[in-house]
Amino acid sequence: MSNNLTDRGQEILFLQKSLNDLQSQLNKTNKRILELSKDKTTAKEELEKERQLLVELKTKYNNKQFETTNAIEDQIADWPDVIDSKPKKRFKPKGEWS
Repeated sequence: MSNNLTDRGQEILFLQKSLNDLQSQLNKTNKRILELSKDKTTAKEELEKERQLLVELKTKYNNKQFETTNAIEDQIADWPDVIDSKPKKRFKPKGEWS
């Protein structure tokens, strides 16, 4: 009977140790879940900031592109219309036409 009690006692000690190990693992896992949750929240906030920055940069890019296109079109419109650089008739100093 004492042999049976010793076996049961060892079994109880083993189960208590296993239970303590499992409790420790559970605590570590819960801490890790909280860390990951915080990381996820932080990552979402950073992603939202990046998206907002992207929208702002796209808007600035589109505005600059519009301004640049308008400036180029205005510059082209200011260029004189040149048909031919050589005059059709030349005036000679003697008053004769060619």
